[in-house]
Amino acid sequence: MGRHALTTIICLLAAPVAARASIPAFFRELAAEFAVEYAPLQERAYTELCARYGIDIDDPANAEVHLQLAFLHDLLTCVSADDCARGGILEIPYFWHWIEPNPRHAIVALPDSTLLADHRPAAPYDRYASRADIDRVPALYLTDLVSEQPRYHHPECETFFTFGWCSEREMAFVALATALGFSAKIVQFGIHTHTEVWVPLRRVDGTTMDFAVRIDNTFDTITWLPLPAGKARPQWLGEEGEGARVHWYNQQARSPRQLEVLRGTAVGPRARERIRTLVRAAIRSAR
Repeated sequence: MGRHALTTIICLLAAPVAARASIPAFFRELAAEFAVEYAPLQERAYTELCARYGIDIDDPANAEVHLQLAFLHDLLTCVSADDCARGGILEIPYFWHWIEPNPRHAIVALPDSTLLADHRPAAPYDRYASRADIDRVPALYLTDLVSEQPRYHHPECETFFTFGWCSEREMAFVALATALGFSAKIVQFGIHTHTEVWVPLRRVDGTTMDFAVRIDNTFDTITWLPLPAGKARPQWLGEEGEGARVHWYNQQARSPRQLEVLRGTAVGPRARERIRTLVRAAIRSAR
């Protein structure tokens, strides 16, 4: 990635933000802040993608979208579908749901140190039996993530800010990507879900090539798949796989109400510094 392209990326990402930016604005700001240090970690993958498909490697818009999606994925991903498994820069633990016994019933709410299973949820989650049983939609998942203090404790994985299994992780990712201006969806086959993001890239001959970027935030994979020529974006958005609940997942991930909460939630100073510290440490260890 050339220096000119990287400089342009930083200018594109670095819009002015308030001292207490909203969740989407904060993550955009974070990508800009660490672009110089993070870009070399993605240089090989970006170079290979451009060489394979004739993508213009010096086009700043191409480089920006590649860098931004990789960064967001590295922040939010996990590494396996095991209870308490942590992965990614923000170390968000995985927890199974809707099984017996439900491991979430052992999670403790902080700071009062009472079991989530002993808490009756308030609206809009009051149809669930307890706070341990809630499907963690983006508004809950991401506002917990940027809390000023840890929200939860589990005897096998200590304290943490938010948690979720595959569908909850992908709902949060798609909601955040949508708030940042991407077209994204959740796809389900069997019991597993992943994200796909529609990305047009400019080729060296001046034409545009559309990709479905397959991002798995449970098993830490990201794959750029070219879409058939002539594929329409609305048709693509409707192709959600075969899961019984995948349409509901997409409704929640792209819900105006969910996005309104993300845009209306300010990220406080402790959360900002905690997340920045984790990013710095991850980049340092990856060099």
